[in-house]
Amino acid sequence: MSRSSVSIALLLTLVVSSAEARGPKQQRLAWDALGGVIEGKKITMVMPDGTEIRGKAVAVESEGMRVKVSRTSNAAAVAKGEQLIARDQVSVVKLHRSGWKWRVILTLVAPVVLVSAIAAAGDLPEQGAEGGAAIGAGVWGSMAIGYLAGWKLDQRETVIEIVR
Repeated sequence: MSRSSVSIALLLTLVVSSAEARGPKQQRLAWDALGGVIEGKKITMVMPDGTEIRGKAVAVESEGMRVKVSRTSNAAAVAKGEQLIARDQVSVVKLHRSGWKWRVILTLVAPVVLVSAIAAAGDLPEQGAEGGAAIGAGVWGSMAIGYLAGWKLDQRETVIEIVR
């Protein structure tokens, strides 16, 4: 692996690490304001008994939150499928959102940076089929790394505390 490939991988690692350091966004909302924020979105909650559930928030009603549960850590306590979670059992909700901006940007920029760095370093492979294959593999590999780094940056979490 050339010096430029290592530097590209290191740069992308630093970008993703800085995104991890910022952590989830924190928000405090009243029950009445919760519906407009989470309805139709992916959420995670931990019930008072410790059961973790994941799913899609269907509706926020006066008596509770209707959730289409896709994963549960305790199927006996909360089954999969559409469930009404009592209002008094909901205190914190983690909202998951996924964007697309960084995936597009880093997928396109990573191969340009890689080829530029290789050309600047003078480490271009030899002419011919093997050299073309090496450049092709480097471009496709950098696109894959750029996509994965962009996917990580596009993941957004908001921790919502319900104000009583």
